[in-house]
Amino acid sequence: MSNSTFTLSDTLYSYLLEVSLRDDPLRQRLREETARDEMARMQIAPEQGQFMALLVQLTGARKALEIVGAYLDRGVNDASDTEARDQLMWGASLAGMAFGNSGTHLGHALSYGITHLMQDITTDGYAVASPFVPHGISVAVSAPAIFRYTAEAAPERHFEAAGYLQADLRDAAPADSGEALATRLIELMRKTGVPNGLTGVGFAPADVPALAASSARQVRAIANSPRETNLVDIENIYSAAMSY
Repeated sequence: MSNSTFTLSDTLYSYLLEVSLRDDPLRQRLREETARDEMARMQIAPEQGQFMALLVQLTGARKALEIVGAYLDRGVNDASDTEARDQLMWGASLAGMAFGNSGTHLGHALSYGITHLMQDITTDGYAVASPFVPHGISVAVSAPAIFRYTAEAAPERHFEAAGYLQADLRDAAPADSGEALATRLIELMRKTGVPNGLTGVGFAPADVPALAASSARQVRAIANSPRETNLVDIENIYSAAMSY
């Protein structure tokens, strides 16, 4: 451990802190107090601590996927299954911590087109007037099509995610990861009553251009995708997400 990243020059280290460190006065004060202790040499540098926190949260993302694979069906379909519901709440917390650091990508970008253009739609279990599609559902309905598209850019990561979700990977390889992950998501959607793609939330193929134009404004999330994505790609994803 060290209280600074000593392999960097002073100029580069100052730049690192300036552009990446998310700090606050309380943490600064704690470090200053710790520096007075005779064991202060054991104190980790702030940027190193931040990086370690990110690693922990990424590990949490994997755990969140495992929880979804094991408990989503049970927790949604049996309100008395407190074990499953407790686990799902914990999984949601882990996932939130993870993407709070890593950001989101196409799933969220494409969800905005849905909620922007939805009409005459309500969702069972929600006492909200039409039009209303919960954010989670607006993300989920395009997810299988999105991961079939993005898997080409990161097949090993998609294959890993499919495994955590308990997909059937017998005789499969990373090259099959997009289909394996999409198939498992569709299975979970059917088991938990998620609408069957965009048609399930009131859209038709004729709506694709407008949906894509709306979502294309989400530049930050689209840029975070593992695969470079343009307007035509978004249209193709929406078309593939009409139903499964």
